[in-house]
Amino acid sequence: MNNFQLNQIASQAIYKDLISGKMINETEYVDGELIPSTKFRELVNDIDKYRELYALLGFTLKDLDSTSYFITRLDKANEFNDTAANMQTILLILARGLGKQGIAPGILFDEKAGVSSKIIDEIGAEEESAQILKACGIKQPLTHPVNNTLLERGIVFKNLDDRYVLSSSGTTLFNRLFNR
Repeated sequence: MNNFQLNQIASQAIYKDLISGKMINETEYVDGELIPSTKFRELVNDIDKYRELYALLGFTLKDLDSTSYFITRLDKANEFNDTAANMQTILLILARGLGKQGIAPGILFDEKAGVSSKIIDEIGAEEESAQILKACGIKQPLTHPVNNTLLERGIVFKNLDDRYVLSSSGTTLFNRLFNR
């Protein structure tokens, strides 16, 4: 029975992503191109129904500047958790490290460019970065937490050249970090 009148296949795919901590981004990287996300479109088209459904399940459906969606538990909606702190730390370390290497952080936004694993690990190995990462309990090489914290949650994606690029949610988080 589908009392919410939602597309069953799409709503199951959305649930699977959200419950595993992933973001539903406005765009997806498929076969070398950024395309509009069908999950995102489904979610936005019936956003009120999805908000009600997730509230019944004990979650709050939240958005980042309407470019991506994620869920939090109702009883923990205002908590700042370790994952969010690690995301911010990694993004700050990456931006600062790119600048130190003479690379404009804008490379993170370009789906044709992106940043290689080698550069990310070099940034993480820099003395100051390594100390900050260690103090935050973030393991080395830096590509491991980038994969576990950013890639797996849809904050970044890998392009055809196996380089890391910020997704729509990653772009929003990055901009929020540096515009405040």
